[in-house]
Amino acid sequence: MNVLMVSSEVESLARTGGLGDAVEALSRALGSLDTNVVVVTPKYGVTRVPAGAGRWPSPVIAPLGLGHARELGVLEARLPGPSAPRVALLTDSQLFDRGGIYGDWRGTFTDNAFRFATLSSGALSVAERAWNGALPDVVHAHDWHAALSIVYARRTRGAAWSRVPTVLTIHNLAFQGVV
Repeated sequence: MNVLMVSSEVESLARTGGLGDAVEALSRALGSLDTNVVVVTPKYGVTRVPAGAGRWPSPVIAPLGLGHARELGVLEARLPGPSAPRVALLTDSQLFDRGGIYGDWRGTFTDNAFRFATLSSGALSVAERAWNGALPDVVHAHDWHAALSIVYARRTRGAAWSRVPTVLTIHNLAFQGVV
């Protein structure tokens, strides 16, 4: 089984709280059950990039609607330790290479909705390559930051994507992406 995990945080890479812990633990647990997991998350300025991470030879395109798209680089690595899932870090210096995940000392980033819409679409583009053209068996989106991946899969990526089962896990209802 192939599972695409989409999350703004992963404990070993960049996290602010329990979301990153839960995503990494679940990914490892699924990996121990012989599930092929690919976790897609941004590469922030504060991300701890695993040793041996390699850049994909060509970028992925994240369609964002109304004819707009974003070109994203991808760094692929394995998390350290047993049952380590593959991780695809989306790179875009304008959107993600900042001194925080959701904000910095000046406050919350005002473009977070766009940043995480890009993550959501980019994750599906990564999945289209991660399994050599096969789609994942499940898309698991974590919190509001990744929720649009489900909408994009169902509504904008064609019939095959619309049939892929999806899961949305809300880790903390207090954080809804509302500014």
